[in-house]
Amino acid sequence: MLITAKPLGTKTRFTKLIGNLLDHAARATRSALLRSQPATSVGLVASPRTAPKSSALKLYYRANSPDSMKVCIALNYKNLPFEKVQVDSQERSELIQISEQSQAPVLWHDGMVVVEAGTILRYLEANFRDTPPLFSSDRTTMKEIERWENLGRVDLKRCVRILLGNSLSASPDMEEMESASKEFHEITGAFEERLERSPWLVEDRFTAADAITGPAVCYGMLLPSFSTLRSLGESIAECFRLGVERARTEEWMMRVMAYDR
Repeated sequence: MLITAKPLGTKTRFTKLIGNLLDHAARATRSALLRSQPATSVGLVASPRTAPKSSALKLYYRANSPDSMKVCIALNYKNLPFEKVQVDSQERSELIQISEQSQAPVLWHDGMVVVEAGTILRYLEANFRDTPPLFSSDRTTMKEIERWENLGRVDLKRCVRILLGNSLSASPDMEEMESASKEFHEITGAFEERLERSPWLVEDRFTAADAITGPAVCYGMLLPSFSTLRSLGESIAECFRLGVERARTEEWMMRVMAYDR
């Protein structure tokens, strides 16, 4: 069966370029930083699929993709053994055969196919109840998790795309980039304030809020390693700086990204 969120539109060539740049950038960043019946959810679509040769959990992922990182982080946090299958950006036939779409991450679990990072995290929560929780049954706590989740999926992602999109342009809009950099710094200010009171974003434990926002904040550490690859000019690299007075955010980010293995 296939569980999917709202179908994604066809990627434009420009978006693919940004995706490739994200992959390239993340490789440099990571080197600098670290060296049952399945539940049915409202709005999800299910259909039969042919199983891969192996069983249990199998994750189809793109190397250094933020969305794939989110799922790896969640699986490792829950201590769930899984097989990783890297998806080649130029060859996605197996992924398409399994899920009838070309975007990673995709999770295979005993005949069930789940696509889209947020949906996968909720699937894991519903089907592996004896593992450490990512979400909460408390409505107030859940709202807070979803608030941070939306911040990572929308605001942080937009900032990164503006910065990287302009870096691909022959005539980057430095004013737009500076604005995105300023917004990124303001957003991480909220992280820093929260992390003064707790080691994690919600309550005093790791949640989906950390798993989903960590990879996005990770790109705030791009500049030293990525700029040495001469992929970005000095002024563009400067826009990626996490900013001053973000020590708690940086330390939190490294704890989160340690689960991405």
